Amino acid sequence: RNTGREATQFYLTAALSHVFGYGFFTLKLTMALVGVLNVIPMYFLGKELVDKRLGLLAAFFMAISYWHVIVSRIAWRIVLAPLWTTVTLYFLLRAFRTRRRNDFLLTGLSLGLGLYGYMSFRVTPLLIVALCLLKIIFDREPDFHLGRFVGNVALLVITSMLVFLPMFRYMYDEPRMFWYRVLTRTSNLEVPIQRSKPLVFLN
Repeated sequence: RNTGREATQFYLTAALSHVFGYGFFTLKLTMALVGVLNVIPMYFLGKELVDKRLGLLAAFFMAISYWHVIVSRIAWRIVLAPLWTTVTLYFLLRAFRTRRRNDFLLTGLSLGLGLYGYMSFRVTPLLIVALCLLKIIFDREPDFHLGRFVGNVALLVITSMLVFLPMFRYMYDEPRMFWYRVLTRTSNLEVPIQRSKPLVFLN
């Protein structure tokens, strides 16, 4: 019944099934390939943050991360969350540095696509808003133009919304189903939470 889950994994698996057939192997192979692919944007994010050396270190530790390897091998959709988070942050930081409109558009594109990956990625738009506000507050470079920056951020938002539009329509038509997986893991909807929520979160 899907329960509002994002569809990227299902489409990727369907595509690979034309080669490997329908089965658990194809499902595992799909997410394993995504896990391997994750290493590449991690390198570019590290390079964008500092330099090539940090990029290589970040990619190396991503490749040997116990958590990352395990969830990739057992074919969980959660592998899509770090992939799209890394890609989105890379393009956003590059947009901050270069101020090129295309980088803002690519950030919006990856943000919209990431919302089709895994439900925890839904907090990423809030992260983008926070980083853009920090950029406005703390940027002291003489050639920083606020109006141009706000215009580019608006294009970022519009691009991500256009990509997200089919899912937004589903969210509008079926809000309970869209939020079902999130609510059953953060509220009493499925199983009563016995302890205080802050304690559960800290644990």
